Amino acid sequence: MSMSEKQVESLSAFRSFVGSDTFTRQDYQEFKPKAKEMGVILPRFLIRNNFSEKVDRGEWKFPEINGTSSSPVVAEDTTVSLATHASAARTETAEMVTNVIEFPMNSESYVPSKVNGYVKFGHYADVKTIKKSGNFYPIFITGLSGNGKTMMIEQIHAELRKELFRVNITIETDEDDLIGHYALVDGRTVWQDGPVTMAMERGATLLLDEVDLASNKIMCLQPVLEGNPLLIKKEGRVVRPKAGFTVMATANTKGKGSEDGRFIG
Repeated sequence: MSMSEKQVESLSAFRSFVGSDTFTRQDYQEFKPKAKEMGVILPRFLIRNNFSEKVDRGEWKFPEINGTSSSPVVAEDTTVSLATHASAARTETAEMVTNVIEFPMNSESYVPSKVNGYVKFGHYADVKTIKKSGNFYPIFITGLSGNGKTMMIEQIHAELRKELFRVNITIETDEDDLIGHYALVDGRTVWQDGPVTMAMERGATLLLDEVDLASNKIMCLQPVLEGNPLLIKKEGRVVRPKAGFTVMATANTKGKGSEDGRFIG
């Protein structure tokens, strides 16, 4: 379909903000103030002009961009000259140059895939209610290995189309694995965010799988588990949890282990 340059910019910014292949009316409302900050038009044309395929009640699929047109499809305020726009774009590009490597927000989604034939059981409805609320409400799920703790969480997020960052905890898991670390890329030392940082910034769920196998090396998660901002000491950067972020943890026992050694990590 043909879109104007402004509509393409708005669509790209909105899709990056949502971090998914679909969007809802709530996503649109939350994006309004962000659009003003980013200097893009509101993506109301996605709904009004049937640009987007409706996949459910109040939910649409982002359209594919096959081309752009010279004239806008929806009339918007075009008082800004092309020269000013180009200058602002160059300035914005310069400001975005950084030594931080981020996950590709436009090309990859962290929404789990649905499993055909999956049967809901146990506290499925309770966990779904918690995630659907959008509130920060950490939960701890225990049960013997193989009873479906992790899959239940994954399928809830697949049903709600919410992003999930799963971290498999071992006794060796430390701050570098969780928060981030420096790495050598193309001869440069650059910072790479870890799953905890990405989950907080995207408003996703952080799943700490088999958390009872961890050592004191994960004490860096204390502010995260409290729902507070996280200070990345090596970067001097403060990460504030976005709305929708929460933490879910799974374990085989309630932290007590067993005398027969079945739960040694």
